[in-house]
Amino acid sequence: MVHLNETNCVGCTLCAIACPFGAISLDGSRPIGLANSYDVHIPSNIHSSNPSTSTPSCFGKDILAWEPGVKSIAIKCDLCQSNPEGPACAAACPTQAIFFANEKQVAGAAKSKREQAACSGADINLLGNQNGASSAELRAKLNKENSHDLA
Repeated sequence: MVHLNETNCVGCTLCAIACPFGAISLDGSRPIGLANSYDVHIPSNIHSSNPSTSTPSCFGKDILAWEPGVKSIAIKCDLCQSNPEGPACAAACPTQAIFFANEKQVAGAAKSKREQAACSGADINLLGNQNGASSAELRAKLNKENSHDLA
């Protein structure tokens, strides 16, 4: 599986460029131009998103037009099966935000996160707990599960 650590991603788009399937795109759609179709000027106020463009001389300049009805198609990534070096997106990523991990590694990382959360002392809803158990009870449950895993 290919995973993305969004914290490390800098939005350079090298992964999308490297992908032979074109299966990677940045979130959101691309603007196609400016829409200057307002009948009246709306002056700047405390709630304006960009007060510097809410003047009559800049009227409509910060409003983007979008292309409606553009159909997207699904393209299945095969993890670059023919590439012995693994997925091209992961190899191209300068910050290692995209990485390849097998199911066992993913399960191990999830278990590690659960253990860290249980040991933090916070009262949290862990492992689908619906009974309002304290963090101490959850730690005990997790330790019991871990002892069964080792046996």
